[in-house]
Amino acid sequence: MANRFLTVLIWAIFTASAGAQSVADKLGPNPTFEEIQALYEVYFQKWVDDMSAQASLEHPYWPTTPDVEFFPFFQSAAEDGVAEAMVWVLENHGEVELPGEEMRDLKIHCVNALHELPFEDGHFQTIINTIFFDWNPENSIPWAMADRILRQMDQRLPSDDDENHALVLYTRYSVQDSRMTSAADRFALLILERLAETYPHTRAGEIASGLIIDKRFLQVGMKAPIFNGNDVDGNPISLSDYRGKVTYLVFWGFW
Repeated sequence: MANRFLTVLIWAIFTASAGAQSVADKLGPNPTFEEIQALYEVYFQKWVDDMSAQASLEHPYWPTTPDVEFFPFFQSAAEDGVAEAMVWVLENHGEVELPGEEMRDLKIHCVNALHELPFEDGHFQTIINTIFFDWNPENSIPWAMADRILRQMDQRLPSDDDENHALVLYTRYSVQDSRMTSAADRFALLILERLAETYPHTRAGEIASGLIIDKRFLQVGMKAPIFNGNDVDGNPISLSDYRGKVTYLVFWGFW
């Protein structure tokens, strides 16, 4: 109990002293992006150090990430067209609560601007991650726009870049799959089939092959596909042996 009290007391003292001068105070009016980025790195490293220190305590007090306090400054720089700020916004927007429409418009602005820049700048993966994990319906990029951007990105990739061509297709599948309509489901399956056929040796192609089986044969209400194996005593068995019988299946594994 004493350790817990001491931890909270120390953190309260630090917060009070740090709060004497806010991020806005330290940056001053009209800071450059370089100034914003440099100060953020200082705060972020302090947060990492604090997290490490708290992890060793019996009753840790987890400090909050500096992302929320810095977000308005990165947002302003992103809206001014600074590519590094756009990347930061897309990678850290999950920590921030903006009105749904404002966040959606900000993400659209960043993705639209970044996907027109050279992929060599490292923006490809940021865009893919943003669209792939864009699950919040309140601020998600409209599916038609996301699909258009992905198709344009695919056209700009080198023809022999199979892994990234496959990744774009897999992301297009995820966009359709998230719509949860019968038409989108059919389109999603067509994308998976194209992915598995065109890029079978890529990681995304291998995943697609498994998903195709799932969507064709393993949906709720479908008849279970026949499979064969051995029981715990090594005797061969088949699911067809139990047709018409109440069957209890136990699946397990170890790593």
